[in-house]
Amino acid sequence: MVGVLSQPQEEEPTAMKFMRRPDLDNVPRLKIAVQAFLGLGIYGEITRIAKAYRVSWLFVYKLLWQLMLLYELEVCGFCSSEAIHKEVDRQILLLRFEGHCALERI
Repeated sequence: MVGVLSQPQEEEPTAMKFMRRPDLDNVPRLKIAVQAFLGLGIYGEITRIAKAYRVSWLFVYKLLWQLMLLYELEVCGFCSSEAIHKEVDRQILLLRFEGHCALERI
């Protein structure tokens, strides 16, 4: 019987999509989002914020989009309480789907 030499198989590297950072709770995330909002229109500001907090610029933009979505909630005096409740529920669901986070964190 002739022995078959097996060639080592190369494993495909798997890229980590993200890493949860326990040091970035809600307060630093809010600071990042506010800084990004204040820096809108300034060239390189998102990159500067991302480097300062050691996060990706996509993460900074996601926080910015969540902040902007939050303040698009228009509650007027003419709306019924049921309409306001429906709008709040809609915004919570949008944050849940967009933010990929638990409902308790919204």
